Amino acid sequence: MRNIKIVISIIFILFLSSCNKKSYIILNYNCNNLDDFKCELKNSKINCKIEKPICDGYSFIGWYDEKDNKIDLSSNFNNGVIIYAKWEKIDKPIIKKPLPIIIDPPLPKEEPY
Repeated sequence: MRNIKIVISIIFILFLSSCNKKSYIILNYNCNNLDDFKCELKNSKINCKIEKPICDGYSFIGWYDEKDNKIDLSSNFNNGVIIYAKWEKIDKPIIKKPLPIIIDPPLPKEEPY
């Protein structure tokens, strides 16, 4: 009988602790200057604002899973899922600064001697 009470107590404690647990999805930006972002899930849906990421020298293509499948952010997600940003390297155009235009100042008027 004592063992049954212990088991029931453990199950009850586990149940209570799981009720307050929040679920998250992790966005991995795969970019040196951006940290991973932990986003809360509500009813398996993303419950935070995700803006299009920017990584210097790259163009954002979309969100993908670990198997390189494109992910729709309006999908249902499980807790702890990690999705990855996919980037395409872009060639930065060489911006040439225009040469300064030098205008000769007007010559002084010659004064009669």
